Amino acid sequence: MPGRRYFTRDRDGVRVANVHVYRDGDHDVERHLAFCAYLREHESVRDAYERMKRGIHAAHPTDITAYTEGKAEWIRSIEPIAREWYRRQRAQQQPIADGEPHLLEFPPGATI
Repeated sequence: MPGRRYFTRDRDGVRVANVHVYRDGDHDVERHLAFCAYLREHESVRDAYERMKRGIHAAHPTDITAYTEGKAEWIRSIEPIAREWYRRQRAQQQPIADGEPHLLEFPPGATI
């Protein structure tokens, strides 16, 4: 994605971290936080997402472009619902989920 840096960390063959880095004010920050939090709180949606991803991976195990494109329509259908839910939770100052993704802010010019 333009304007985003993405890092992963694996330990003993298991993904233990995904880090998305955006510029301050990027509109994609809320989109990602909302989607992730929504999946954590809505088990049936999370399970459907997992099944869909596994199916796409089985069909395209070495084609990251096909995998990403295969998820896109499903994600786009959930994002507006997730964002509205996320905004309502924030407006009510409701805790969203344990392990919720965090927005970290760094001072201008910081090297990470």
